[in-house]
Amino acid sequence: MCGIVGMFGPDIPLNVMPKAMSALKYRGENGAGITLIQKDGTIFHDKATKFGPVPALSMLTIKVYSQFKDNDKFIASAGHLRYGTSGNLTAKKNVQPLYAKIGQDEIWLAHNGDTPNFEEMLQELKEYNAILTTDSDSEFILHYIAIAGKEDILEAIKLGLADYRGTYALIMLIKNGEKTQLIACRDPSGNRPLALGTLNNGYVVASENRAFEKISAKFIREINPGEIIVINEKGLKSHQLLDKPVKIKQCVFENIYFSFPSSTVFNLPVWKFRELLGKIAAEKYGKFIENNDVITNPPDSSNYFADGFCKYRQKPLERAIIRGHEETIRSFTQPNQEEQENTVREKFSIIGEKVKGKRVWVLDDSIVRSITARKIIRSLRMNGAAWIGFISSAPPIIGPCKKGINHNDNLIAAKYLNDKTADIEAIRKEIEADFLAYLTIDDLKDAIKEFRENPNNFCFGCFEGREPIWEVW
Repeated sequence: MCGIVGMFGPDIPLNVMPKAMSALKYRGENGAGITLIQKDGTIFHDKATKFGPVPALSMLTIKVYSQFKDNDKFIASAGHLRYGTSGNLTAKKNVQPLYAKIGQDEIWLAHNGDTPNFEEMLQELKEYNAILTTDSDSEFILHYIAIAGKEDILEAIKLGLADYRGTYALIMLIKNGEKTQLIACRDPSGNRPLALGTLNNGYVVASENRAFEKISAKFIREINPGEIIVINEKGLKSHQLLDKPVKIKQCVFENIYFSFPSSTVFNLPVWKFRELLGKIAAEKYGKFIENNDVITNPPDSSNYFADGFCKYRQKPLERAIIRGHEETIRSFTQPNQEEQENTVREKFSIIGEKVKGKRVWVLDDSIVRSITARKIIRSLRMNGAAWIGFISSAPPIIGPCKKGINHNDNLIAAKYLNDKTADIEAIRKEIEADFLAYLTIDDLKDAIKEFRENPNNFCFGCFEGREPIWEVW
């Protein structure tokens, strides 16, 4: 779920790019990289990884501002916030944009996606005598473009992406002599999001249109599945990657958890979608709530789910769980279980007076490895909660993703699986709740239909125990 940002225009101030990247920092904390190309052809390309408590993006922003003056401008840029799903998560070599020289073209690539066919494609590239300089699957894309052997870079990209069997939302800066262009595209399945906007007579592309808010850019639309957009001094032109249609499988987990509430992702307004899930949960489980029960949620990604639940149930939402706004944002994105647990411990506090002696309902967006759920439940009990119910807006996650989300191990629902059905009672006992309920895949599909979108165009693979695009786990 990396964050990517690209810009092209004759009049874009320097400070716009770090601001846009900062708006998406929750999408990747393993590393940050940026490429800037000025009007005179000067190139700035640098990367950073987390340094102790200092986030990678903060390190990178300091480097950018120390290199340029406030009034400096650029004509093109690409930025990347890394959430690693393959390769060393902390190695600087894996931070993007990745650079390659292919023929007369210099390319800087920022990729959000994943490669379920990793081993197969790695062997294939070795047979072409490809020399890999990283252990990130994103580098595969550059090699397939090079192998295409086309002098025209757009044709090379089309052929290379046709051979690359993975998910992607891509931004590529391409420089050939004095000519610079920005190319943005989504894979034909549309699994990862990418939005298009305008700014100062130029264009901006980002994983979510939330980035546009921070820089006063205007949201135009989402880039379509299988669409390649080329932006240069002549303007913007749209191309199609494939002549034949393929099945669209957009990641519904983006709308449940990853994306920012003010974003529109896959034509779904994220906050409204989550609020509707809350209404559906209240219709199903609200009957179990008693008059003096406390309803709360761990902020922030579950806020609108909880709001929808309480609006429908006509009960107040108590802010009994408080989130500290430290630099580390999401426990889910931390590289190992120890850091995930430390982040949860540091991130949440309980207001004991609100829960002491009470029945407490916790409304959360999902349960992945159960680290957050169990920590919160234990903390509530330590603060005197007499009984705890837990409701998840996402169904049980019973299988890995391999398309851009790193929930590929230690899944609590996969631990208690019987013929692709999770044992809810066993999970309830493990997270130490008194009651546990999930929304279902059908509930998610019903919510999608409310926005006049087709549920068949969404990926539910991690909830179904199958991979719906390549059938490769």
